[in-house]
Amino acid sequence: MMMLKWLKAPQKRAVLEAVADSDTPASSYLITGGADIEAEGVKLEAGARVALVGEDAYRKHYFCDWLLGFVDVAGRAVRMRVGDCELETGRERAQAAAVLGRSPLLYGETIQEALLYRTHEVRKHDLFHLVERFYGPSLRSRTSPLNPLLDAQSKPLPTQILTAREHLEIAQINVLLQKTPVVILDLSSELMAEAISEGFRPAQPLFESGKTILAILPPGKDLAWAEQVTGTRFSAEIDFTAKT
Repeated sequence: MMMLKWLKAPQKRAVLEAVADSDTPASSYLITGGADIEAEGVKLEAGARVALVGEDAYRKHYFCDWLLGFVDVAGRAVRMRVGDCELETGRERAQAAAVLGRSPLLYGETIQEALLYRTHEVRKHDLFHLVERFYGPSLRSRTSPLNPLLDAQSKPLPTQILTAREHLEIAQINVLLQKTPVVILDLSSELMAEAISEGFRPAQPLFESGKTILAILPPGKDLAWAEQVTGTRFSAEIDFTAKT
């Protein structure tokens, strides 16, 4: 059984204006907007922050995969709109989304490749601003103070040696740079659990960008836990209760 419950919506406009008025140079291009999604009785407006709760972990992941066109369900349609553009195919929906927290591997053999995966015309100044903002202490110690995309000896830094927290710090910057209107935030993965235990937290610009965010919660965790971990309020929750 799947139930959608709307909560008191966060004041998205006020948040966006506060970010836009910030004197940080990277703030304006991080406001990318979201996607409207309509599927199987679920209707989400662009910029919604939705928590997927409940004990049925499989159905939460399957639901996200279906929305993004990774799986096809006969007779069940998904409508996704970005501005005035209707995304008609599963491939288009998949390209409109980024996933943070699910994959055990980064895309790219070095952190520079991983940071720039699926990005377009990223300015060096903007990239370095995000690195300065979102690298944790251990990544700072691993990288060169002159070029944070290289190691302390100014050589390419391989992604395979990164800790879970470092992995997600790199992946999070990449998600911000991708400018996709939809983000799947997988708070239920083993990678995310390990990273959170090491001090990782999702960045506020992720929630202040206007993106439509679907956060997959671990079984046994509720909305209060998600809001504590992310530091943000959610506008709705979808309850995936296991069928008996």
